[in-house]
Amino acid sequence: AQMDPIACENGHRLLALVERFPSLTRIFCGHNHSLTMTQYRQALISTIPGTVHQVPYCHEDTRPYYDLSPASCLMHRQVGEQWVSYQHSLAHYAGPWLYDENISCPTEER
Repeated sequence: AQMDPIACENGHRLLALVERFPSLTRIFCGHNHSLTMTQYRQALISTIPGTVHQVPYCHEDTRPYYDLSPASCLMHRQVGEQWVSYQHSLAHYAGPWLYDENISCPTEER
């Protein structure tokens, strides 16, 4: 509610859709500047992170905080009959490198 005057108004209507359509399994709402998820009946309901600053979730103080966590987005891919969703950082990092178990995951026994 601190950044959006709509503040998830009429959330009960969203839940009524989940009740009405049992095949509804995912609802993505964005942009909310934070990745949050909950389950209601058969549906995963998620807010989507922002592509700029993020809003910290756990604050007892109700003043409007934000931080400069890396921007990200959710990506969705259909694999056969299933959907896979993942958070993708928009920050630039070194890599990628090919995985080599001899150096990437050392163990004492070989």
